[in-house]
Amino acid sequence: MIHLDIINYKILHGLFATQVNLDAEFEKNSVDIASNRYDADARYVKLMATPKISFKDCCEKYAELQPLPGTFSFSENEQLTRLRYLCPEACNAVEKLGIDKIREMKFQKTNVLRKMASICDDAQGLKIKRELDRRLAKFQAYTVGEIRKVLGEVYQDCEYKKKPVATDLDRWYRFRATKKEGYNAFILEGDKVIYR
Repeated sequence: MIHLDIINYKILHGLFATQVNLDAEFEKNSVDIASNRYDADARYVKLMATPKISFKDCCEKYAELQPLPGTFSFSENEQLTRLRYLCPEACNAVEKLGIDKIREMKFQKTNVLRKMASICDDAQGLKIKRELDRRLAKFQAYTVGEIRKVLGEVYQDCEYKKKPVATDLDRWYRFRATKKEGYNAFILEGDKVIYR
């Protein structure tokens, strides 16, 4: 029984784990896979066996393999999984920016990653601003220490990897310097940027 369990485990997790292995077994046992719904062509085998891929090729291939909107599948395409493993930055860029935008940038990896960082930064900035609006009142004086403490809590909640500094408020608010109980303080006078 133990031996049978080991064989079943190897079959399920080795033999049937990938379509390439399954196709090879079918051919070895003279099973005709031409009528199979899956087309095991040489490009598929080459992609699954490749140790690395260029940023441009990964973007193009990932965009080509994306399922049509509104389609549903219980299992993900193995080629998409392989591309995500080989070049996750390219796959994320195609999902967030779209292949047309990446083509406009001529597949310059640094420019694409910079654009991705700005998009993520804007989304995170919006989240931080909303949290700050909940915790800080306008036209009320806050000491530098109080602001730093609130910013630290918000940065931690929003998973923002930056040391909190009171002057970070300049990104989101108009404020003026003042004194509170002998300590340097700031009064928030209004929003610098209005997020919708």
